[in-house]
Amino acid sequence: MSKFLRVLGTAFIGIVLVGSTWYVLTSHEIASDPNWPKNIHRRLGGLGTSITVYDADSKTPLFTYSSDPSAYPVRIDRQDENHWTVVFEKRK
Repeated sequence: MSKFLRVLGTAFIGIVLVGSTWYVLTSHEIASDPNWPKNIHRRLGGLGTSITVYDADSKTPLFTYSSDPSAYPVRIDRQDENHWTVVFEKRK
């Protein structure tokens, strides 16, 4: 039984490593809104279902939203070093 559990554990770890590697390698940066600050970038997740908006200067993720949202960000303003304001608009 212990050999079975060892093989099962090894297979599970292998699947997790392959899946996370695939996710990281297939995620890519997409164009940001031209009205946003220049240091704000968007990255499409590996499964293509989520978009992460992040500050490229500090490499800090600000928020994540669905690639097919009912509302989407239209304006992002930096208040200070640790605070941002995001305005969302409802899709028509």
